[in-house]
Parts: sequence; C-alpha cells; structure tokens
Amino acid sequence: MAPWGRGAVYFIPDGEVNPWVGYGIGYEAVGFGMVFASQGFATTLAGYEFAHVMGGADFRMNRVFGLGPFVDVSFGRYTDRDSADELDDGEQATHGWATFGIRVAFFP
Repeated sequence: MAPWGRGAVYFIPDGEVNPWVGYGIGYEAVGFGMVFASQGFATTLAGYEFAHVMGGADFRMNRVFGLGPFVDVSFGRYTDRDSADELDDGEQATHGWATFGIRVAFFP
C-alpha cells in the first residue's frame, strides 16, 4: 500500500496516555499467483484507497518510548489488473482491510 496522504491528530501529546485518530487516502496494489502441475498463474490488482481510518492510544513508558493498541480500517476499489488493463465495471471490487495490534512509538 502506498498512501498519498495521511494525517493524525494526537489529543494529549504530553500525557501519560495519548489517544489519537488518523485518516488517509492512497493507491494500493496486491499480487498473487500459484503453480499447479507445472502450470503457472500470476496477476496484480491495483486501485484507489478512498478511506483509511485509524485510531489508538499510546501509553508513555518513559520520555522516549510509548506502547499502545491501535485499529486500522481501510476501504478501496480495485480498478486495474496487471498494472495495464482497466477492469470493467462488473469486475471491479470494493474491498476493505482491518488491522488490530500494538503500536510502538518513539518520542511519543
């Protein structure tokens, strides 16, 4: 994924707990392939990511290090195949990704 723009707002940057939210847009590509009985197949799908929403909280461990949970959800639409062909309207697919995890922040 290659975001064009992404921004975040930190609500309590000097606090022991710093909640934050963010938003971004971009262009993404995914490739996949497989081999079966010496026959191969590979393709790449690409398109615009029109909503990338994220949020979480950083828990400050000391002046340099923070750690905390986050959630990251994005929605996009694949419009190109193999980076050359445009997909027909019937082939285009709106899709989403969700990521949950722990974020490490330096100088939170």
